[in-house]
Amino acid sequence: MATIRPATPEDRLHLIKMRHALQAHDESSNPHIWKITEEGRRQREEEIDAMLNDPDATTLVAEVDSTPIAFIHATVSNRTHVTPRTVGFINLIYVDPHHRRQGIATDLIRSACRTFTRRGAEEVNLNYIKGNSHAETLWKKLGLEPIRITASTPIEDLEKRLDEQSTDQHS
Repeated sequence: MATIRPATPEDRLHLIKMRHALQAHDESSNPHIWKITEEGRRQREEEIDAMLNDPDATTLVAEVDSTPIAFIHATVSNRTHVTPRTVGFINLIYVDPHHRRQGIATDLIRSACRTFTRRGAEEVNLNYIKGNSHAETLWKKLGLEPIRITASTPIEDLEKRLDEQSTDQHS
């Protein structure tokens, strides 16, 4: 059984390792996503430090036998220009592959939602990688549906297609 608790600076190395594992999982789920560079790998340490030091964020770990095996990082956004005005955002979530399908992600999400509720959030938002079947299954089961799609293609491919369309339209 996993224990959920706030992340501490002592979790830093475990969080860095899990963040790298999440990136590798995302890259293996969809070959079209942005690939991390060596500079990006080095910046992960700064990213984790910022997560741990952000007083407005919630970073939780799930641990088994005193070893972190999963984490969630979440924030709440207060907006005045659109509704809903207060939104909880799940920025990152990762569960070690050996501990998946045991309810750990659900427990982490439930704990983050308590924070969202305390801070007045009306809705929960998140991003996940298309092709990440674990994420797609979990989020669909919990009732989260895609609203906005991010699409991409190499610029040279887009320019080629634009040229082809121009040629077709002028024929």
